[in-house]
Amino acid sequence: MYKMENLFYLIFLFAGIVVPGYPSNPRVDSNNRISVTGIRKISTTTHDKWSIVCHFARRGSLIREQSFYKGKLKSDYTYDYRIMDSVVVTSITDMSAPYPKLVKKYEDYFSPSGKCYKRRVYMNGSATVSLYIDNFVYDGDLLISYEEATAWQKENGNVSKVNCYYNKKKQKILETKSFNGTDSVFYSYNEMGQLTDEIRKSDSLSVLSGIVPYADSELNKVQLTYSNFDNKGNWTKSYYATQEGKKMRSKRKIEYW
Repeated sequence: MYKMENLFYLIFLFAGIVVPGYPSNPRVDSNNRISVTGIRKISTTTHDKWSIVCHFARRGSLIREQSFYKGKLKSDYTYDYRIMDSVVVTSITDMSAPYPKLVKKYEDYFSPSGKCYKRRVYMNGSATVSLYIDNFVYDGDLLISYEEATAWQKENGNVSKVNCYYNKKKQKILETKSFNGTDSVFYSYNEMGQLTDEIRKSDSLSVLSGIVPYADSELNKVQLTYSNFDNKGNWTKSYYATQEGKKMRSKRKIEYW
């Protein structure tokens, strides 16, 4: 049986679940070994008046995520995990609705060595797969590439290819996603191995809409800076880097067990 903390780490890595316990998103750095293990609660406030409160179990699993806008509850997600042989099922239920509503379910398939080789995503209680993630390629413990496709892409024989690149310290320095153009994310680290900068570039302006661009002439580029690390190595402030200087993106308070 796999170690529970390793399973939850891999689940977050492939889920696309935004967990403020990680540098930015669990997909940011699969080999920086920053974990939510030991974290009890993270309270994040953003520049656009959102606040997100995440609660974690002692073993590192995200169990509840509440989102507020201007103090008003917008979503209240609970996370349930079931392990069935080599498959881990993650169910996300919104408790803020008039009645509990299943909003998303993940099925992660693991090899005997503990590597994920297939993922299926279901939305809003449907039994129909909405997202397929397949063809994982590893180099040792490093994830090198995989392919993902929506149900529509799958039906039409199209896929998005994701490639990951690392430095000699096994830190991810670049991730690209190709489908009708290429989206790229570049990562930089300090001497302590902490993620300090993240630059996102896209061939499509719409992909990066709604967030602070680097400049009016570069709407397809966003640069994030992480700083004010606590004594556990987790950042507590993040900024947008722009042509005019830094602009506050978010602050977070981290409570540990």
